[in-house]
Amino acid sequence: MPTYADLLKEFQKDYNRLIEEQYSQTLTERSDLRLFFINEGKCFTDGNNIIIDPAFLGLFSDRSILEKAEDYLDLSNDISGNPIIALKMCTRAANIHESLHIIYSDFPLRCNSDERSTTEYRLKLLANIANIIEDAFIEAAGSSEYDNLEHFLKWFNVSICFKTRSIQRESLSSYENGKVYCCKRECKNNIQAC
Repeated sequence: MPTYADLLKEFQKDYNRLIEEQYSQTLTERSDLRLFFINEGKCFTDGNNIIIDPAFLGLFSDRSILEKAEDYLDLSNDISGNPIIALKMCTRAANIHESLHIIYSDFPLRCNSDERSTTEYRLKLLANIANIIEDAFIEAAGSSEYDNLEHFLKWFNVSICFKTRSIQRESLSSYENGKVYCCKRECKNNIQAC
């Protein structure tokens, strides 16, 4: 049986990249748009290229998180039961999101020329705030204008929510005054719920 790493390596061949590139070109109506796969834990666009990590947050290989998302959305376990389908879903959903940025966002980002961007920290902060607002807008606009995109975006966002919540729970554990504080509901011995 192939490992998750083997599945990812096989998936990232040019055949699948071209499928996603053609999809994004069709959606954005931009034949000059390029799409690339990376393994860096992020997905983004500069307005001319879409960069996707198909294994973003390790979602495709986290069956328990995928099952939680399917349960929450009242879906069958077709995605969580097949890592190849999960990998395709993650990639397509990220591609849709970045394509919607190309359709609805202004490039270059306005925060780059904002007078409040006086330091690198302020620039990153303004960019993050703008991206949060913009993400909600582009996904709402895209879901209302294009049929069936909402299903991908909703599944992806719910999966990310469950995954980041899981990551936060792990990172919120701390050791203080001889006691372990965590965010788990069931606590044992000296573990107290926060």
